[in-house]
Order: sequence, then structure tokens, then C-alpha cells
Amino acid sequence: MTKLYESNFVEITLNTTHQIITNTWFPSTEDMEDEDYKTDMLQFVELVQIYRPNYHLIKSVDFLYTITIEMQDWTNYTIFPKLAKAGIQKIAFLVSSEVIAQLSIEQVLEESNATAFQIRYFSSEKNAIAWLKR
Repeated sequence: MTKLYESNFVEITLNTTHQIITNTWFPSTEDMEDEDYKTDMLQFVELVQIYRPNYHLIKSVDFLYTITIEMQDWTNYTIFPKLAKAGIQKIAFLVSSEVIAQLSIEQVLEESNATAFQIRYFSSEKNAIAWLKR
């Protein structure tokens, strides 16, 4: 596992053996602002474009930032098309215990351009990685 990026809110790592890029969100996302979210997501997209992994694991258990409607739209039209173009095929979420933040993540995906991806939610990292590798 290679660390590619870390901010106050997220660590991004790459498993080159299985072509899985992982975002591990920190509890500090409770204090995240929209501009912080944009910065980290744009950095993530840049790394996906450079390394071209096939799979994306999102550890959102500690993701406490509520994605507003405006940020949902921004994610749908700015982030997802770039991920699809870069070759992401599957996205696995380790789900958050924080209900409002989790719902905002799910809403982004339901109303998004994310149809280019297979998306599943998991409570076990082991099961998420097994699904990504299938």
C-alpha cells in the first residue's frame, strides 16, 4: 500500500497489486468546508488520472461532512465523469455510522453520472475488497 496524499480530512492510498485506490476519511471531516472537500476531491481525481486504478474503495465510516446539494451537483458534473474517463469500474463504500452524512453520500450517487460504475455498500473492508477484486 502506497500513500499518495494526505490532508487534514483524508488519506489516499494505492494498492498497485489489485489496482485499488482508497480514500480513508477522518473524523475531522466534521469541520470540513466546501472548499476543503473540493480540494481533496480534485487531488483525488488527479491521482486517479495519473495511476489509472480500476477500483475505488471509500472508507467513509468516519466521514462526517454533509455534502450539500450544491456540492452533490459539483461532484456529479466535475468528479464522476473524470473518474469514468480514467477507468474506474467499481466503487465500494465502507458505510458511515453518521446517518446524515451517509445519506448525503448516497444522494450524490443516486442523482449522479455515476452510472458508469458498479457501486456497492459494505460494513466490512474484507468483503468490500473481495468484491472489488472480482
